[in-house]
Amino acid sequence: DWILDRMESRVKQAWVDEGYSLTAEMKARSGGDLKTRCALRAGTTAFTHMHNEELAASAPGISKEDIKKYGYWPLTKHMVRQVLPSDRDMAAEGPIYISGHSQGGARASLVSMWLEKEDGKKYRTYALSPVGCQCFARKLSFLPGSSNGHNYLEDVDPYVNHDQIVAYLHPFDFYALMDYQVGTVCKYGTSRLGTDMEGGSDLMPWVEATIGYTGPELMVDMFDTTAPDAFSKTRMWTHSILWMNALFANETMLDANGVTDGGCHQEVVIPHGGSLCPDGNSDKECNALFLGVGVFIFCLIVGIPVCCCACTHTCCFRKSNKDNKTMFERTVRPAAVRTARTIREKTMGESRVAPEA
Repeated sequence: DWILDRMESRVKQAWVDEGYSLTAEMKARSGGDLKTRCALRAGTTAFTHMHNEELAASAPGISKEDIKKYGYWPLTKHMVRQVLPSDRDMAAEGPIYISGHSQGGARASLVSMWLEKEDGKKYRTYALSPVGCQCFARKLSFLPGSSNGHNYLEDVDPYVNHDQIVAYLHPFDFYALMDYQVGTVCKYGTSRLGTDMEGGSDLMPWVEATIGYTGPELMVDMFDTTAPDAFSKTRMWTHSILWMNALFANETMLDANGVTDGGCHQEVVIPHGGSLCPDGNSDKECNALFLGVGVFIFCLIVGIPVCCCACTHTCCFRKSNKDNKTMFERTVRPAAVRTARTIREKTMGESRVAPEA
């Protein structure tokens, strides 16, 4: 939902926040992404169903229905309880830190909020280049499918500040700009922007080439590779845990107090009913297109055989149905699978919960 509804405006705002202006070319890039948007939606639905089946098969003790509703979250809680059982002696615990990168960073934040609410204890949490989780914790998806209408509000509270959580991110990390973080946000790499240092002049042309495109145009390369290529080059600098580690070895990037060169600030807490989260209302064109395609396919399956039988006095339903199925296998299914594979390759992350060494 975030890619469909909010990514374009969020990326533009990040560009402006760093002191740059939107050019006429950037402003003219948006629009005309209907087929890309609909391919992303179709691929997401196919991938979600396929992945939920795999996850359910590999997660004994967790119901398939819970996985269908909540995705990885039941498995995440199960894993955490292997390390931090609910009946543990919290008074005897040594220092424990929670950390994760990318999607794992979002899950680290969720786990921290959950333990705060469930166990009444705050654990210092470091989310590295994390996808945000303020909005999706409130509503997992507006898209038709498994998690539509569900949320994590029984386990976490995204409506308050969580001062134990710190998110470290690059200002042009577009994955980290999906959704809003919880707790404190520290930006790194800002002192290199506009310089000839690594992560400066070699990064900015790629960032500039992404501004103004919609989320689907940046993420899906089925129809045009220009925006996805620039997005991929940008990600190498801004989302890489290896590049982050290299920068953090320098005290000008990360000081002894955990403060970065771009400074730290408290993330805005979106109130109930706030307008910053996706609302699911920006994708009506795809809904209309899917309806039209459904009617067209229905007419192909039902209408053509009826006409055929009426005109030739022979029933060709079996042949027509077989031909339509062949057309589907040859065109629609490969497109959906390619999109699902693209999403799967581009949205991987790690998360772990571990005691301090």
